[in-house]
Amino acid sequence: MTGGGSGGHITPLLSVAQELKARCPGCRVIYIGFKEDRMGDSSIKQAGVDEIFKISAGKFRRYHGESFWQHLVDVRTIALNFRDLLRVVIGTFQAINILGKTTPDIIFIKGGFVGVPVGIAARLKSVPFVTHDSDAVAGLANRLIGRFARLHMTALPPEFYSYPPGKVSYVGIPIDGHFGSLDSESRRQAKQALDFDPLDPVLLVMGGGLGAAKINHHIVLIAPNLLSDFKKLHIIHITGPANLSSVEAGYQKLSPEQIDQVTVMDFTDQLYKYTSAADLVVARAGATTLAELAAQAQACIIIPHPALAGGHQLENAQRLLEARAIKVVPDSASPQTLLQAIQELLSNSDLRAQLGQRLAGFANPGSAGEISRILIDMTRPKSKKPGDA
Repeated sequence: MTGGGSGGHITPLLSVAQELKARCPGCRVIYIGFKEDRMGDSSIKQAGVDEIFKISAGKFRRYHGESFWQHLVDVRTIALNFRDLLRVVIGTFQAINILGKTTPDIIFIKGGFVGVPVGIAARLKSVPFVTHDSDAVAGLANRLIGRFARLHMTALPPEFYSYPPGKVSYVGIPIDGHFGSLDSESRRQAKQALDFDPLDPVLLVMGGGLGAAKINHHIVLIAPNLLSDFKKLHIIHITGPANLSSVEAGYQKLSPEQIDQVTVMDFTDQLYKYTSAADLVVARAGATTLAELAAQAQACIIIPHPALAGGHQLENAQRLLEARAIKVVPDSASPQTLLQAIQELLSNSDLRAQLGQRLAGFANPGSAGEISRILIDMTRPKSKKPGDA
């Protein structure tokens, strides 16, 4: 299996690996990742992966909303794209070597730019592969290699994608099994595990695997108002590795009592511990994040990243907004607008419950199991029909 460039691609792979091992204990699971992935190998091994390889890869940078002429004169982006094209070529040769040594029966490509060299290598080595798309639009990497795929697994029904309908299997998004349904008792226990009073409100803020500088900045600015309006509020702020020091410095402007109500961290591989304790979540519109929050029926304020390629976060958010399952605050909104949205939801438990229940309607907790079942079935020899040669 392969996928990467971000945790949103890798985390679902680990869920599938665990299901594969549970259903087929004797199967060998091999992971091919991007050499600069931030997720530690120990987390991947714990999911049941038998062997890990890392290869070179590169992404094609293009930014949603930019015109053709803006792309044309963006010399820096052009240079980076040329550099990464060379990385793809190198990664393809590396993947060919890995496939030659490991001789896999099938490859599961979750998406992300590391899937391109692996998909090309699989085509050259005649190894069947399956792709998976989590977003409401197919990712560029999967579109590039998709014509050679045996099957396309998708988060949404086939009509959302341009793949041939006969080659699409709607399976949902695989997530960590710790993201299960929450009731008042499990939320109480989650708060106690973090040394919070079970009756205190908890706000969780996260900007994705790499963080989101604008969200971080806005939350730090409005934190004094939030902590003044909600005296017992706890803020859990996951900043992303590059933003930790600046966010910590920003919170130093709070009073000592208020600082004690704020927990700041750059990254966690146990996100479920914090989402389970949260009464309200502020997050980006990554598909895996939304699937995890749907499984827990969480009330969310979603701030989609407007510039990511293909506008996939905007598409993800729009679909849920139309179902009135989330509150959306545009990335361009002022800190005051975000403050008002948070105040409204923290003050209204009924509204939070309504949003959470609507979002839960999009949950598919059996996705990892369904994907693993399909992969196992595809590796089994087809039984001959009567009259076959």
